[in-house]
Amino acid sequence: MRTAAGTVATGALYWAGFSYRTDYAGHFLAGLGATLALVACISLIHPQPHGWLTVMALVVAVLIGAGAEFTVFRLAIFDPVDFCNQSLGACVATAAVIGRRVSIPAALLLGTLGGAATLAGFYLAFA
Repeated sequence: MRTAAGTVATGALYWAGFSYRTDYAGHFLAGLGATLALVACISLIHPQPHGWLTVMALVVAVLIGAGAEFTVFRLAIFDPVDFCNQSLGACVATAAVIGRRVSIPAALLLGTLGGAATLAGFYLAFA
């Protein structure tokens, strides 16, 4: 699946480019993974090619990320760099799936990939 290869490659490039700050790649992967998981859930309900529905998922994912930064992860302060990195991950995930029809098996694979990327993101963000 091209989506899986593209998202893994993008995450690896992000990690390689900012190897001195694992939290950058962590927030990127968390935003990417959570958005993929959200799109996978939508695909299970509505498998037609996604257009505006995917864009709305992106908006929801970014808002959830902002809410998490303002509440759950406010141990220090709201970090605009973390928010930007997770929002970029959400945008990459959206770009990978927009306009594509996703079958149920592909949606399950997409959800698994999203979950794995989210877990890797949490690990790197707090490493």
